[in-house]
Amino acid sequence: MHPKQSKALYVLLFAVAFASMSYYIGGATALREKWFHSNLHAEFPFDTKEDGRSLQSLKKEATQAGLLDGDRLESLNGQPFTGGAQFNAIIRRARPGDSLEAGVRSQNGKSKVVSIRLQPLQGRRGITAAPSLLVV
Repeated sequence: MHPKQSKALYVLLFAVAFASMSYYIGGATALREKWFHSNLHAEFPFDTKEDGRSLQSLKKEATQAGLLDGDRLESLNGQPFTGGAQFNAIIRRARPGDSLEAGVRSQNGKSKVVSIRLQPLQGRRGITAAPSLLVV
């Protein structure tokens, strides 16, 4: 192997190591943020079944807004529902207390739009509290 080839391989190895450490640090930082500052992030008010549109595991705020298990998601915040990535982008920017408008079609075929007040993400051991109150 020529010295130039081995130097290029070391540069490539360094680049891969740097990228993987950056990814690890980013993930650890995001986990720490969700773990210790959960009260600053909104919680998903429902999950979807494997089809990606049928609602399941509704939280209290979703049922209070009038959603039922099995309703099909048609729109979010006035935009046609395109998939999980859209929902993740909306919930990532949302804060507790924000409203999420969900357009759904019920199992009997009727469409409706409901407004759901988002709740804080449940933190460590299910506690929603200020970071200074969390026990480490």
